[in-house]
Amino acid sequence: MAIDSYILGTIVKVQSVVSPESPDAVVITIVDSAGTTKVDEAAMTADDTTTYHYLFQSATTDVEGRFYVTIKCTKGEYTGISRKSFELRG
Repeated sequence: MAIDSYILGTIVKVQSVVSPESPDAVVITIVDSAGTTKVDEAAMTADDTTTYHYLFQSATTDVEGRFYVTIKCTKGEYTGISRKSFELRG
């Protein structure tokens, strides 16, 4: 599976389909290839009851390489976690 690649300084739209439907919270954390947390448990925007997105504005000064994404969905005592990644290049 190919990894999505973007140019430094652009907006990256991270999307996720979550379960269960209508969760209490969906948050995102993004860490760059140097281990620096760029986004720390920010709320994602609901598109409907199961689809969420987050717009990450990369900087031209960000480190190049793979960015690691963790999405956490909670509803009551249930917590689901998904992981994905993307690349930023100069």
